[in-house]
Amino acid sequence: METEFYICEFCKTKFKPNRRKVQRFCSTSCRVKNHHHKNKVEKPLAIAAIPNIGTEAMDSTIFKPDKHKVDKMSLAGVGNAAAGTAAFELAKKLLTPKNNIPATKSDIQDLTINIHKMTELINKRYFLIHNLAQKYDGALPYFDMGTGNVIYFR
Repeated sequence: METEFYICEFCKTKFKPNRRKVQRFCSTSCRVKNHHHKNKVEKPLAIAAIPNIGTEAMDSTIFKPDKHKVDKMSLAGVGNAAAGTAAFELAKKLLTPKNNIPATKSDIQDLTINIHKMTELINKRYFLIHNLAQKYDGALPYFDMGTGNVIYFR
């Protein structure tokens, strides 16, 4: 029984088929490259690694590298970027509600100072009551934290 060789449709080399049915390409890479070639993919896979490539497989229009424009930084571009950033920050500051603004270092320091003041107040025993009237002799009402009673002092 004689072994039949096929010719790869992409690289035009002879190969022995691995499958029973008709095989068009010698390898997966030839099959993929043929797909790129037919569909005119802008950046096809390199075909230089395959030996004996026919000239009909290489279309010079497909394999020319694209010339890219090199973007340069300009003063106008920097100015536009700065203006856009400033506009965004201003809009963010104006549109963010007060309760969603992140805490700053000074906010945290103020909070610790207020906590110290509150602990000093809690440690005090007597607190002046502002919404009770004075006694007839001028004594002011105080709340006694120890007993929970209202006491009048002069």
